[in-house]
Amino acid sequence: MKIFQLNETGKLHDTHTEDYVMVEKVNNDWIIAAVFDGCSSGEESFFASALYGKIIRKSCKLLPHLGKIRPEFNLQKTDASFIGKFILNQVFDDIKKAHRLLGTDLTEILSTIILLVYNRSRKSAWVNISGDGFIIHNKEIEEIDQNNIPDYMAYHLDIKFDQWISEFSKTFSFENQRDISISTDGISKFYSITEKRQRNIDPVQYLLIDKEWDDAEDMLERKFNILKNEYGLLPYDDLGMVRIISI
Repeated sequence: MKIFQLNETGKLHDTHTEDYVMVEKVNNDWIIAAVFDGCSSGEESFFASALYGKIIRKSCKLLPHLGKIRPEFNLQKTDASFIGKFILNQVFDDIKKAHRLLGTDLTEILSTIILLVYNRSRKSAWVNISGDGFIIHNKEIEEIDQNNIPDYMAYHLDIKFDQWISEFSKTFSFENQRDISISTDGISKFYSITEKRQRNIDPVQYLLIDKEWDDAEDMLERKFNILKNEYGLLPYDDLGMVRIISI
């Protein structure tokens, strides 16, 4: 199995990216990946994206020890849906706590969350998204577009988690997945940096479907540089993605 990730700053943000990318291997079977896109109109949105990422990483580290708390839990036998909901429930609760503890304004904790739970042996995947973004599964492209008005998790901290995940986020389940990716919506916002060069390549297809360079650990970095240097394309918005190719 090969896991690739990329996080690049777009033209909109000169100093740092407001996207965040994380991958955590829970054990030989379970891979947790997530990308986050801080609200452009929010305050210090890079903080919100990183905060969500740190919380999810902490929750992933709890999973191997969950059986000590819940004897009925078996990490090898459970399904992706249970793991995904467990992680997001932790995020939901921890963001509430952080919001109170740090005294943040709502605008400081707004970020899109795209969470991918992948099982290496079963080739199954579970994805939850709150906000805008892309899921690419076996060459099929799912674009979640909320017309630049993302419905962030943080808007709903006053309700129960079960209501939030069922009514205000989108969940997808996939089987037989040998090539699956998640990406922030920056992948759809490339622009030409020169007048001479034409946009004659699709960044979504090239980065997350095409398999050139998949034998190299830096496949996505290579492809990104080719888009820049050979096709004259760069992302207008920040870009965060994870791609998993199972052999």
